[in-house]
Amino acid sequence: MAAVYLLDKDKPKAKKQLEMAISNDPSSVDARFMMSNIYLSDKDYASAKKIIDQAILVSDNNGYVINQAGIIFYEAEQYNEALAYFERASALGVSDANIAIAKTYLVLNQLAEARKKLELAATVSETRFSAVGLIAQLYLKENKLNLALERIGELGKEK
Repeated sequence: MAAVYLLDKDKPKAKKQLEMAISNDPSSVDARFMMSNIYLSDKDYASAKKIIDQAILVSDNNGYVINQAGIIFYEAEQYNEALAYFERASALGVSDANIAIAKTYLVLNQLAEARKKLELAATVSETRFSAVGLIAQLYLKENKLNLALERIGELGKEK
């Protein structure tokens, strides 16, 4: 029911439903995950962090929940903390975490580290398109237009 309220953009009702779901099932990871997204959309980072920490505990360190914690810290512009969570999620097999790690390194202006993670992500089919696009952006940032165009051209050949 909370998802329906979210689709209708009725956050107060969605929050009430999620609070009820958590109260009825203290081990509900999904309700906490959804609640963290509501807090995140409200830019209430403290509440988002608190609820996702609870979700991590009850999920027994689920990689996707840990990745969500990284997203919360990233959005709160706490990049080193975000990086730590994204690294944990990546170690647990969350392929999207490598893209998030690379984006975080880009924000921190650690281009060599960003490139390593992007090259790794470019080898995984689910993250290839995003990774190659970010590699091209990295080359543009370094004023290497030919290399950027070359990487983008790779995607065109795959279609």
